[in-house]
Amino acid sequence: MPVFSGNTSGSILQVAANIPSGVLGGVITNNTAAAITLNIYVRDENEVDIRIAPKDNSIAAGKSYYIDEGLKLLAGSSIYITTSGSTDYYITID
Repeated sequence: MPVFSGNTSGSILQVAANIPSGVLGGVITNNTAAAITLNIYVRDENEVDIRIAPKDNSIAAGKSYYIDEGLKLLAGSSIYITTSGSTDYYITID
């Protein structure tokens, strides 16, 4: 299973797959000493972003946001994360 993981303090775009795939789960952790703004999008092949999480766009200091919805990605789509502070991300894709 491929993994999309690393650290960002701005934005990161997953490389799009040429076949449909699913997000099995993941976690995004705030590494800063204050709350941050977080948005997770699915970007389609036309570069249209659809925000999927989190509902309140905020993660408190040292807390994590868990992805467990079983999200499906169409061929050519990718995950796009934007954040206002340092975060670690780890997302498992099938």
